[in-house]
Amino acid sequence: MTELREATTLGLLAVCLFLPAHAQVRPTLNVEWIYVNKNLAWTSPPKDPELPQYETSRADLAIFYPSGEFAEGSFEIGRYRGKSAVFLIPNEGYVIWKGTWVRESDTRVTVRKRVVSTEMTVPLTKEPVPGAQVEEPWQLRGMSNGRLAATLKTSVSEYEPLLAISDIDTLSRIINASPEAPR
Repeated sequence: MTELREATTLGLLAVCLFLPAHAQVRPTLNVEWIYVNKNLAWTSPPKDPELPQYETSRADLAIFYPSGEFAEGSFEIGRYRGKSAVFLIPNEGYVIWKGTWVRESDTRVTVRKRVVSTEMTVPLTKEPVPGAQVEEPWQLRGMSNGRLAATLKTSVSEYEPLLAISDIDTLSRIINASPEAPR
């Protein structure tokens, strides 16, 4: 009995020592780390007053964690007219990319990412999951207090700071539930 108790104690001690060193605890998501692609094409709310009265758009949200982790998601978002806060529209699907980012200079970061998760009825991407790693230079333009830059530009899109999101916890859960990109 004593041997079993000692073995159990040693096993629990090993687990306790192992977990903190290898568990990845991501900080609570902060809106200051999130950028949204510019010039979104907003669809007006339906004319039927019985239906929700918010406009919608497909948006890419890029998250630059201070740790150097990167996440990006393509989501259907909504907003009520006259309000700046956006929200994720449930059951419309998404694609998640994960990876890392590194500052190369005052005006450039390099993002390495791959598709790690997709939840779409009509695929937005033909990439397999997990996808091949891609490397992209992102240009930093201007300064913004508490932010990486005032705007970010890739070869295909330009991003601006996301000012407000009403369901940041939902975004965080979706991003964190997606598998990590292999390094």
